[in-house]
This record gives sequence, structure tokens and C-alpha cells, in this order.
Amino acid sequence: MKNRWAIIGVMFWAGLVVVPALAQQEERASRQQGQTASDAPKAESGKLKPQTVCPIMGGKINKKVFVDVAGYRIYACCPPCLAKIKADPAKAVATLKAKGEKPELRLVVCPKCGEIKGTAKCCKPDAKKCPECGLNKGSIGCCKDLKPAGQKDIVICPGCGEVKGSDKCCKPGAKQCSKCGLNKGAPGCCKIDRFTKDRS
Repeated sequence: MKNRWAIIGVMFWAGLVVVPALAQQEERASRQQGQTASDAPKAESGKLKPQTVCPIMGGKINKKVFVDVAGYRIYACCPPCLAKIKADPAKAVATLKAKGEKPELRLVVCPKCGEIKGTAKCCKPDAKKCPECGLNKGSIGCCKDLKPAGQKDIVICPGCGEVKGSDKCCKPGAKQCSKCGLNKGAPGCCKIDRFTKDRS
């Protein structure tokens, strides 16, 4: 009889100590699972990472091997890959995006024609030349003194779409375009890339 009461007493105290401890352990585990589950979508829907792989061969990029095309600087693993990137820039960009990476945004205005380097309008033979400045009529650089002092090429700022170093570049009060996020009406506004529709 005494043994029975002793067993019941042990079970009672075990219930008071072990059960709450197990409950706390379960609660901690569920909280950790909840955090992991909530963090997972953030990682999946996060922004694309900077380019590390070649869009042609898939190998590690060489920062000395690149081509500026369609408003992007696309790196490759070796010089032979550059010709393939030039032949189909849209495919190269799509390949990188499929791998969760993005090419470097390089909005450089061609000093010869005034259009963004590498786009369909850049140095187009049949484009009408402006008689005053010699650039493509109505282009970004046409009759506009946009080139900051000491700069070889006119560079469009990827943050605001204005010419880098100009008075309008990254101006705090400038209205942002709802479509592309650049300054509304800026040279780069909604004209970043002739080959892809988005900027990501």
C-alpha cells in the first residue's frame, strides 16, 4: 500500500515538473518553426543578387571580361562568351535572372549619337542628325550640355535617371515615376532598356 502511494506521489511530482518542461520545449520548437517559415518567403521573394556567373558557360565571372550592352554591363568567364552575349543580350539577361542574379546597370550615353549605349537607337545609321550639335535629333544628349566636367562619357545615374553629377541628379524633391522609379521625365525614365521590360 505504501509503495502504491509512493508511486502515485512520484507520478504527481513528475507531472508538475516534466509536463510543463515538455510544453515549454514544444512552444520553443513551434516558435523556431514559425520564424523559419516566415523568413523563407522573404528569402525567396528577395532582390536578385549581383552577377557572379557567366550567362553563357555558367562559370565564375572574370571582372576584366565584360561587355556594355542594352544599358547593362554583363561579365563573362572568357572573351569568346562576349560575342554570344552581344548577339542576344536579352537571352543573357534572362539566363542570369533565372539563376537569381542580375547584371550591373550601366546607363552610359554614347557621345557620338546621344542615345544610351548598346540600345537599338545607339549610332543608328538612318537617324536624323541635329544640325546644331550633330547628335541624333531628339536624343538624350541632343543640344543639352549634360556632360559633367572631366567626364569622358555621359553617364545616367541608376538611382534617379538623371545625368550623373548634374544639378538634377538624385535631387531630394524630385517626383519619382511610378513605373520605373526614376525621376519623372528624366532622360532614363522608362527608357532604361530596349531589350527587357523590367529593371530588376
